[in-house]
Parts: sequence; C-alpha cells; structure tokens
Amino acid sequence: MANRLPEDIEESGKTMLFEVSQTGDGDQTDLTRSSLYPVRSKLPAFLRNPFVWFSVILLLLIGLVFGLLYGLGGNDTPGDTSDVPTETTEPSSTEKEPAAWRVGGLLDVETLSAGSLHSDFTLLVNLDTMQAVAGQKIHEKMYPASMTKIMTFIVAYENIPDRAVLLEVTKAIKSQYPEASRVGIDIGDFMTAEQCLMALILESDTDSVLMLVEKVAGNEAAFVALMNEKAQEMGLVSTHFENATGLHHKDHYSTACEMAEITAYAMQYPLFKEAFCSYSYATKLKYYKNGVLTDYNMTFYNSTLRGRLEENGVSAKLSDGGEILGGKTGFTDEAKYCQAALAKASDGTLYVAIFGHAASAEKSAKDTRWLFNHYLD
Repeated sequence: MANRLPEDIEESGKTMLFEVSQTGDGDQTDLTRSSLYPVRSKLPAFLRNPFVWFSVILLLLIGLVFGLLYGLGGNDTPGDTSDVPTETTEPSSTEKEPAAWRVGGLLDVETLSAGSLHSDFTLLVNLDTMQAVAGQKIHEKMYPASMTKIMTFIVAYENIPDRAVLLEVTKAIKSQYPEASRVGIDIGDFMTAEQCLMALILESDTDSVLMLVEKVAGNEAAFVALMNEKAQEMGLVSTHFENATGLHHKDHYSTACEMAEITAYAMQYPLFKEAFCSYSYATKLKYYKNGVLTDYNMTFYNSTLRGRLEENGVSAKLSDGGEILGGKTGFTDEAKYCQAALAKASDGTLYVAIFGHAASAEKSAKDTRWLFNHYLD
C-alpha cells in the first residue's frame, strides 16, 4: 500500500519529501515531522512574536484593574436612579444673563464732551435696563468718600437679620473718628439696627456705622474684610475698602462704573431705597432715665444730596417733568465732592448717576441736575 502524507501536513497540494522510519516490527512505516521540510504554522507571523503576547496580556491586566476600580466607585454603580436629578444641557441662570446689578452697554456708552461737567468721573445708568447711557472716565480709579457707606449698608443689612435689635452708643464709639460726620446722638443712647441703617444713609452718621460694625464683626478691620469679600462676590475688580466710613486712604478706591453697580445692588432692598430717597425720617430713640429705658424723639434729615441741592439753589425738579429723588454724597480733600444720585424720568424710568471729584459742592449739585436733564427720556 502506498505511503501517503496525512492530510494535516499537506500544504497547498505540494508533495513534501519524507523519510520512512522503521518500527520495531520492521514491516510498518511511520511518518515523522522531523523528516519533513519545516511546515509553516497556521498563525500569522506577528502572533508568533512573544512581545505581542506579552503586550496583549499586559493590556488585559490594566483593563481588569481599571474595571475593578471603577466598579468600586459607589456613586457610579448602576442602581436605583429615581432620586438622582436628570442632567440637563440648559445653561444656568447666571449663564443666561449677567447679575441684575451689573452695568451693560459700556462699549457703546456716550462719552461726555470735555467741559460738560465739573466732575471728573461720571456715569449715568438706566436702572430699568442696567445699560450705561453716558459718562467719562468710568473705569478710572476714584476715591468714593462717604459713598462708601452704600457698601457699609449692604454688608450690615445682610448680616443683621433682626433689625429691631438695640445697639448702644458707647464711649469707645464716640472716641473714634472725631472729624467724621455725626447726627448728634449721645453716649448711652440706643438705636435699632434699622435706625442705624437709615441714619448712615440720610445723615452719613459715623456713630451708626460703628455700632453696626461692632454688631456684625466685632471690629472695623473684620467688617472691612466682609466689605471686600462682598465686592469680590459681586464681581467688582476695581474696588477696595480700607474702612467702613469712607475717610481717605490711598488704598480705598472704586470707579464710577463699580459704584453704580454697588448702588444698583443696594436698590434691591426697600429699606435702602427708602433711606436713599427720604427727605427726613422721624423716629424714637431710647436711653436710660432713672434706670428706665425711655423713648425720645429724633428726626434724621437728608442733609446729603437733598441738602447739597437746596443749599446751592439747585432744584430737584427736572425740566421734562422728572425729579431727582435722592442720593448719597461724600467729601474728603482727596475725593473732592462726589455723590451717587437717583432720579425718575417723566415716564417713571429710574436712573442712577455717579459723580466724582468736583471742586465745590455747588458744581457737584449743578452737575447732577445737568446730567439728568440732558439724558433722561
């Protein structure tokens, strides 16, 4: 019987030479692979490379390790997701529009012509749209003087939820800032936090400022830190405070634009708007008489902007039927005469204006009326 190659070592119909190996019986033959030409493996050459197999095994091990680690992350483990909020691609409210107190339209703001105003720094903003209308040097550093107290109001208001709490005028409070403005309350008098907030805007009262400072933070340095934190929270990058009263310090500054934003922020609180716009505020303070807490009458007057207008013969009534409603003034030798002012146009639209560094109270008052008269719709 003819010897044949087994089928598993035939290649492509080619006849391979082989040797016959004798068995012990001498009458049977066996094919040995060593007798053949090398038979090619059925695996591709790259799979016969040990390095390839090592790499494959290593990748599998790495994948296994990451799989185990991922599986241990409890929050990512599949399970009951009924209480998990569904993720949305909708932008957040802060992404949809800027904060309500931020001034827009600054690139299109009309620049006031040279000599139009006596104030070096000016900005007029439509409070209904928060769009800038007109201004000059709106981003340049200016000293805010007592306009600072608008931020003082904000920090105190937000940190004293019980505005009926009684605060005492102490000897230590009276001894601070002897040159600063005061309403005339005495050591031993008591005012509520709300009365202090009204007095610091209406009369720029330093005693009220210091009572609020002590109540909120214990001391002025800690309170000022809160003021600067608030400025950062509001996104103000060109404002820094060194005190709560507005007395001059070279590192105590803001800009017309950011003072407008601070004022717009404060306007969200009805108590601020009331203080900002009131001509006077009649109230009752308390003091101890013969050991009994007793009331006495006190009236705070808007001796800031309204007083500045009246003292210089400048009418709060505007030519188009609008009106200057109120504001907060300031003065130091370095800041000169400055103010934040609020006006209402004949159609009811509210506008806020910031003025800084006018040479006199009269010029500052005239600037206020001129700007509102020329730009209110």
